[in-house]
Amino acid sequence: TNKTNKFVTSPMKNFYAMKKNGFLLLLAWIAPLFSLQAQNAALGERVSEVKTETWLGGVRPMTAPLTVIAFFAASNPACVKSLEQLYALTEKSGERLRVILVTRDDDAKISPVVTPYLSPRFTVAFDTDGKIFKNFGVNYVPFSLLTDARNRVLWQGNSLHLTDKIVSSAQ
Repeated sequence: TNKTNKFVTSPMKNFYAMKKNGFLLLLAWIAPLFSLQAQNAALGERVSEVKTETWLGGVRPMTAPLTVIAFFAASNPACVKSLEQLYALTEKSGERLRVILVTRDDDAKISPVVTPYLSPRFTVAFDTDGKIFKNFGVNYVPFSLLTDARNRVLWQGNSLHLTDKIVSSAQ
């Protein structure tokens, strides 16, 4: 009888399997490096001001020593969830902090979601042409920057991760 061992494979099959597994491991190791480059701002770096002619409800932001620039989409559940937290930070920080939401959404889409939070300390800048997103190198939302009065980045990340402790410790 011709018995073959089903566990014996040719050396070439083993070589290709190891090569394939090695390549997949290399990809898994390198992939996070690309995601770390997702946004362009660096801590301590000066960023441009948010410049737009169109503000939701005509409400322009007041001046404040600290600014949260939060990139926002009404269709993103995490962005919507972050609204309450960002608003609470402005309430707790008083005149020290303002929040500027930057959105590509149109007025009809954003108004029902954001209007309850609007104030001179909590404003919405329309970025219909995407220039603000592009200037800040934003590739995903929610994403926020905490900046000082000279527009230097003090913190950046997911808006849901911005805490009162971070804002309080900002200079």
